[in-house]
Amino acid sequence: MANEVNMEELLQQLSMQQQQGKKKWTEEIRKLIERIEKADPKDRLDYAIEFVQIFYALIFSVNGWGQWFGFKLSMQGTQGIGDDLFGSNRMTLEEYQKVYPELKKFVLEILELDFRISEAKEKELEEAAKKEEETCEHPCDKSCKKKKQKQPTYVT
Repeated sequence: MANEVNMEELLQQLSMQQQQGKKKWTEEIRKLIERIEKADPKDRLDYAIEFVQIFYALIFSVNGWGQWFGFKLSMQGTQGIGDDLFGSNRMTLEEYQKVYPELKKFVLEILELDFRISEAKEKELEEAAKKEEETCEHPCDKSCKKKKQKQPTYVT
């Protein structure tokens, strides 16, 4: 296996270090960047592991942004994104204007990738189900949509 790093443990360690003030946020993010850049998956399992670790890194980053902005989501969903969104995060209007287009582009790229992959997989599953229906060789029951053969009725 290319990577035996337990990303969940790494993220927990990074979060604890951040809370204890032992490391700067930028050091933590740099460590994640370096780990991802060094990754060299060789087989299907390695790629699957890397996907999970990349998602953990993304979650860690997004959670950090959320903490920095002071997100306080209500369990009922009535408070929105919190009352500190424009307060203590210390970003100026100019900084918002600079970061927003980059962040928007990044999020849209991820969502578009998600859409393309999900759409392709949905079509693949639909085609496989259709093919299975067409090659139905068992005595048809209610779950078979292709061949609705009437079952013979035997009278004794």
